[in-house]
Amino acid sequence: MNILFLANCDFANVFGEWVFAMKKYCEEKNIYNEISYIQLQENGNLSHSRGKEYNKKNNYADVSLALNISKTDKEKINKVGKIYSQIFSDYIIKHKVKTIIIEDYVNWKIWWYKLILYNCKTYYEKDNSLKFIIFHNGSFYRSNYDYLNHYDKDSYIHKVLYSPDLFRLGDIDQNKKLVINPTFYVEYKKEMIIKKFKKEKLTIFHCPSIDKGTNFIKQKINNLLIKYNLQDKYEFNTTSGITFEEVIELKKHTHIYIGQFCDGKHSSQNVGGYGLSSIEALATGNIVLNLNHKIPLEIIGTDFPIIDLENETKFESIVLNLLLKDKKELQEIAIKSFEYFQENIGYKSIYKKFVPLL
Repeated sequence: MNILFLANCDFANVFGEWVFAMKKYCEEKNIYNEISYIQLQENGNLSHSRGKEYNKKNNYADVSLALNISKTDKEKINKVGKIYSQIFSDYIIKHKVKTIIIEDYVNWKIWWYKLILYNCKTYYEKDNSLKFIIFHNGSFYRSNYDYLNHYDKDSYIHKVLYSPDLFRLGDIDQNKKLVINPTFYVEYKKEMIIKKFKKEKLTIFHCPSIDKGTNFIKQKINNLLIKYNLQDKYEFNTTSGITFEEVIELKKHTHIYIGQFCDGKHSSQNVGGYGLSSIEALATGNIVLNLNHKIPLEIIGTDFPIIDLENETKFESIVLNLLLKDKKELQEIAIKSFEYFQENIGYKSIYKKFVPLL
């Protein structure tokens, strides 16, 4: 395996997690692979240490500086273009990389997108065994999918990866479309789930980095606990503003996690799918609920463990149906969800899902 993950900001740290997981698997199996990772700019408060130890951005000029000192788009295109030309040359010519996966946010301006695809096309015309794969993961594609689909159809784009809620927007050859779930590595075992479900009071947890329909979720959960006299059975934790490491530590000890309710009404975002935070909760033995109404069932399957909150009308009945179950049944749901994660989303499965792309 000789592969490069190329990102500008790597929002949600999806690339960093994939790289970390794949390298971890290779180390355990004593498999030698060149799995390279470049994240050129920090993603602010969304950034954490995962994958950073492998980041090769310091081998290149500072993109942020190039943008800041440029007064016109023409200057920006020239300076940034030189950086990306050097990256493509180094990895394709020098390191013999055959597969490059490119986060679309690496191209957060339309001219930037064209710049990257120009490099893809130029090298593909010289060597059509190269595999350029675009990864659509968020708002840039959601706002520009009609325009970007036009480029995704080109023959030099081998595959297009989507976050699950964006798959429906890809109006291209179905054989080019693919979903690979975000992953997360953490030391956690089934025995830890059994142990934490021995607590007298179970914890419902919601911890958004930004608004994820948070006020709506808080109101609904608090009303349910009072209305059905469930305060002795559950506590509701909405801690925020803490470090990534602190969030993960909390998730190891919570029981039910509510990811996001981004329907465009109760949140400024209209996402309709789960994020990495929900994947982290699965990895730490939680029962997970999330608004997944924009993800086609055929993409995730009927046995996918994240419970879909569907819409604001059904929110209460879906959550209540879960909360009224006895502790033993809840524990079994958490264990089953965790086992699904290990088999289909965890770091061992991710490596195997990337192999066919090479």
